[in-house]
Amino acid sequence: MVGVVKTEHLLDPVVAAYRRRLERYGAHPMGVIWRNEDRQESRFAVLLDAITEDDRTRDISLNDLGCGYGALYGFVRDHTALRLSRYNGYDICPEMVAEAERRIGGAPGVHLETAMAATRKADYSIVSGTFNFKGSADDDEWDGYVKDGLRALWQKSARGMAFNMLSRFGAPNDGNLYLADPGEYVNFCLQRLSRHVVLRHDYMSDDFTVWVLR
Repeated sequence: MVGVVKTEHLLDPVVAAYRRRLERYGAHPMGVIWRNEDRQESRFAVLLDAITEDDRTRDISLNDLGCGYGALYGFVRDHTALRLSRYNGYDICPEMVAEAERRIGGAPGVHLETAMAATRKADYSIVSGTFNFKGSADDDEWDGYVKDGLRALWQKSARGMAFNMLSRFGAPNDGNLYLADPGEYVNFCLQRLSRHVVLRHDYMSDDFTVWVLR
């Protein structure tokens, strides 16, 4: 397991990279290391499909781990019929959280926090792109960090959670990205979290999403 001090050291280069991107691109998908808005929103749609049909007819709460400047909240508000009673956004980069506060901080039910883990329980938890940029960390170290993070987030997810990652079967790597084995993460979720797990690897060749439901 990755310890607290080690994890903080692991994430220092990641925070610095996101700070530089935000300074350069602002509140834009490229500011959070996405190529463009279409790819960002396609991933949002697949992640949110984890929410069951029954839950789509009632008010729900949502954790957004790695919220950046609050793009997921804006997508839910503008492009879905989901009824958010509460949105909890967490990011390790203080400047990202400050930008999210500026954009959506005044909306009803919005809680934003500089944190590496969810501190509040919600019906569903979403992780979009948060585990993709590893910076100088080696793959084994990053894998431990991701799996620790998923175990912790599962404890804060009353109904389910969904996360996406770059697939080792199709995604190019510049050395700073973590390319994951989809099967390994499905097995991890089945063995450690829930017996109700769904893999989506059909919407982009270089990306996959895992739904984990109660």
